[in-house]
Amino acid sequence: MTNRFLIMALCLCLSVSAFAYRDPNKAPHKDWSTVLTRNKVGKKYVFDRSKKGQYNQTELTYLGKIKTNDGRIFKVVTSTVFFGNSPAATNKVVVFNSKNQYVGNYAFGADFNLPKKIVNNELVFDHKDTGGLCDPSVVNRISFEDGLPKQMFVECRNKQGDLYSFSD
Repeated sequence: MTNRFLIMALCLCLSVSAFAYRDPNKAPHKDWSTVLTRNKVGKKYVFDRSKKGQYNQTELTYLGKIKTNDGRIFKVVTSTVFFGNSPAATNKVVVFNSKNQYVGNYAFGADFNLPKKIVNNELVFDHKDTGGLCDPSVVNRISFEDGLPKQMFVECRNKQGDLYSFSD
């Protein structure tokens, strides 16, 4: 009887913790709304909900708007989310439409690979702040003229780099 009670209590705890899990990459809607409605290009917003021993911090930077040849307008935000007790981080370029509705994202490995700005409807990636990991003279430009690219190749050095895919 005691073992049965113990097993039931353990199952209950596991099911409650499974439902309590929150994807650290999905910032609360109000964070995105704050960044998009303030419309301040280049401004980094930090939303820290960390608790003792558990990181939960989101950094969002609004890069601005990109207009396609067919007249669509996309708003672009970079996102870095620190979570867990180590902390681990995820990095994304997040795309919204002109009505501030989520369209999709490109997941990146490291925050230094994220684009720094938008120039002439292109995302601009430079490697000046990589601490020598990538060639600082390499500048990548990704055009959105024909719409959202399915993939983006960002060169690091010697024509080698990373390929990032769009996901909605």
